[in-house]
Amino acid sequence: MSTVATTLPGVGEFAGLGTALCWVGTSFCFAAASRRLGAGTVNLVRSWLALAPLLLLNLLLLGTPWPDASPETLMWLAASGIVGLAIGDQFLFAALVDIGPRLSVLLMTLAPVFAAALGFVVLGETLGLVEGLGIAVTLGGIAWVVAERPRPGDAEAHRHTPGVRARGILFGVLGAASQGVGVVLAKQGMIGGEIPVDPLAAQLVRMSAGATSLALAWAILGRRGWLVGSRMVSGPVRLDRVAATGLLVGTLIGPVLGVWLSLVSVRHLDAGVASTLMAMSPVLVLPFSAWIDHERIGWRAGLGAAVAVAGVAVLAFGGEAGGSSEGDGPSPEITTDGV
Repeated sequence: MSTVATTLPGVGEFAGLGTALCWVGTSFCFAAASRRLGAGTVNLVRSWLALAPLLLLNLLLLGTPWPDASPETLMWLAASGIVGLAIGDQFLFAALVDIGPRLSVLLMTLAPVFAAALGFVVLGETLGLVEGLGIAVTLGGIAWVVAERPRPGDAEAHRHTPGVRARGILFGVLGAASQGVGVVLAKQGMIGGEIPVDPLAAQLVRMSAGATSLALAWAILGRRGWLVGSRMVSGPVRLDRVAATGLLVGTLIGPVLGVWLSLVSVRHLDAGVASTLMAMSPVLVLPFSAWIDHERIGWRAGLGAAVAVAGVAVLAFGGEAGGSSEGDGPSPEITTDGV
């Protein structure tokens, strides 16, 4: 491993930024698919689509398609998948439909805030002055952007009525909270047992549990009843070329390529540096929102996103200095694994 780091300088940094770009790309892909199929349908289908590549990666890199872990460890990881991926990403995809990728990705920076707070309460992890400062800065940056109202004539103002915008923000916060809880549950599963579980294997267990729970919800509640946290799409549901491409590409660059790059980054960098690079999505998403969604990005949006990322950096470095990040790289969920 040190040979790789020597022959390929900067591989961790490029992998971290690549992860952030993956989260940006997958958010636009899943937003396009969700507007045609509904957020719940996209969440269900992409969960099952991601299982095959994850199984293959586990077999090729770890030598086994399934981790040799205790039932208790599997239970923690499965709970993380249900809360973080099934429920958390359900709310995230609903937010993508209502408020678009820019605000949704920004709200996902709340996930490490929820994870830090819950880790302090449940796992007894240290949450000192530096971490508190990071949380405050992150919340301040997000509040600064969310408080700004779209200007008349903007594409964003036309698409986001006040009621829909408020609902989308609520969904985004609930998604971040669920993913933050999922991070804590995943950490307990990865390092809480006698034998630590590799993050790639943990992601497979989590995705399996999330996909299974979504399929059960579909079978028991039916198509309309199980779309919790998701508005129905306007008009008939249609699997056209845009929806199919969004599903396939979003799955490959999100829970597969994004997860892989995040593991490479964590392997080569300190946890704080890797966390910060992977949290750059709210800044990187801005030019794509202007290009794809035709949003006019003002200085307030850019500054607020940068402040939020700075807060995540303070939180990540503070946790690393406090020694609370042992055995746990930044979860792919922080960026939605998921997405």
